[in-house]
Amino acid sequence: MATGSLLRWSTSPVVKMTVTSGGTNLDLTDYDIKFLLWWESTLSTAIDTATTTSALELPAAAFAVVESGDVCSIEHERLQVEAIPAADPAGTCSYTVSRGYDYSATPGKIYASTVVAGTGTSIFNLGDNATFNLTIDAASAKTVTVTETATSTCTTMANLVTAIAAAVDSACTTVSGTVASIANRIYIQSDTTGVTSKIIVASPNDTCTAELGIVADTDYGESSVTSDAGEHAVSTVVKIMKIEADARISDATGGVVEYEWDTNDTDMAGIFYAAFQLKSDQGRYFTLPHDKSFTIEIKVDPNDRNILDGE
Repeated sequence: MATGSLLRWSTSPVVKMTVTSGGTNLDLTDYDIKFLLWWESTLSTAIDTATTTSALELPAAAFAVVESGDVCSIEHERLQVEAIPAADPAGTCSYTVSRGYDYSATPGKIYASTVVAGTGTSIFNLGDNATFNLTIDAASAKTVTVTETATSTCTTMANLVTAIAAAVDSACTTVSGTVASIANRIYIQSDTTGVTSKIIVASPNDTCTAELGIVADTDYGESSVTSDAGEHAVSTVVKIMKIEADARISDATGGVVEYEWDTNDTDMAGIFYAAFQLKSDQGRYFTLPHDKSFTIEIKVDPNDRNILDGE
């Protein structure tokens, strides 16, 4: 039985969890958060370390879930699916996978705490100037000012993003960052990756927080990781990773984390395990829940249908 559910292609409800420690809500001010969603199976045949490309044998049920490009986690190794069976097999599914999968370096990135809520003519128009101090990578902090005037003609989220990006570019002349949005929520990220990539927002004024949702926050990028090919016995657990994406801390002192779905996140029906992965400012990782007690069922909508190419 799944502990949460939503319809296929749906983006609501969001995934939300309150993180506690010792019976009290954990202060997440200095944490990075990722959301994980995966389907789990076991190896039908053993895997050795002989080649960089191997056959991954899984039970027949995998045919409905595993896709080309999926990353598989087996013990301490990560593999990537390169080819899938052409037809639904009667027995074991055989996938071609590449070994020594590289986990790409990531940029420093921060998300707004709420969706935009401008008090001008529309939600995309500010009622006053919004200001905040922004640090990108090793550069010194710069004051970014998004003026009321610059947003007065914005009629879409894209228009507002362009206005904010122009203010960031004007203030931060020696380094570059990207301003974008997801579901009417602003995010700012460095254009570099790795442990030296960072974004720091400080001293946002009331308009910035209330209308753009931008609050004081810090985020660092992560370096790339390459896993080595190993030997794995029959019946070893295989995690088919469907989502490994940044989540949002919606209430840092209250320990509340959220993940907002993208439409493509929920394109496959089934029951999946879910968890939030936390990284402290000391680089320590832990995953909650740690006992696979959190599952999410993506249900087929009776009105849903597959859209064929050309339709």
